Amino acid sequence: MPLVYLSGSLGGHWPHAAFGQPTYDFRDVINNPDDVSLIIVPGGADVNPALYGHKINRTTSYHDMADNKDLEAIEFALDKKIPIAGICRGGQMLIVKAGGYLYQNVSHHGQNHNVRTADGQEFQVTSCHHQMFGWPLPPKAQLLAWASPKRSMYYELADEEAEAPPFEPECVFLPEINALATQWHPEWMRDEAMAGTRYYKYLVEKYLLPIAAKKFKSLRT
Repeated sequence: MPLVYLSGSLGGHWPHAAFGQPTYDFRDVINNPDDVSLIIVPGGADVNPALYGHKINRTTSYHDMADNKDLEAIEFALDKKIPIAGICRGGQMLIVKAGGYLYQNVSHHGQNHNVRTADGQEFQVTSCHHQMFGWPLPPKAQLLAWASPKRSMYYELADEEAEAPPFEPECVFLPEINALATQWHPEWMRDEAMAGTRYYKYLVEKYLLPIAAKKFKSLRT
């Protein structure tokens, strides 16, 4: 069974169990890169604005150790062509890695709210973030879901307000780095019937697992 590496203590690893055997030990990944189907970068503290060339906002609180650990996992995934899924802060880190930036503070995203998807679905998700994917998105990024309706009353960068974006991104595919960046927390939705969890797993299957399948096929040949 392929391995799924979870960078950090993503206690709710269960949404990813269908994609492989979960491991929190990076040594498993280093020692068995050919067996890894997916790398998950979880939520946590804010991302250091220095990573995307911005000054720190008064509301931002980051931990370089967490940044370095996640970046190590992301760099390894890129080198070994392993697809990556990022949740909340993890998704923000992927946006930055793909060349984007973050709003360092937005309002009214720290609670349940509705999202709309590019294929016309709408459902409620569980969220807790005050930072958000910046607009415009990185080059070639595909917007897959957004808050509906928009929720924030303000969008702050480095202690200054920014222009309101046309969308508040909730899920984005980043083909340049084989990554899926998601703002909501599918692992907090304990019931498999929850639409937000089902849709997240559907996106992983649609956008990331084919990348892993190609990798395993090339290894077998």
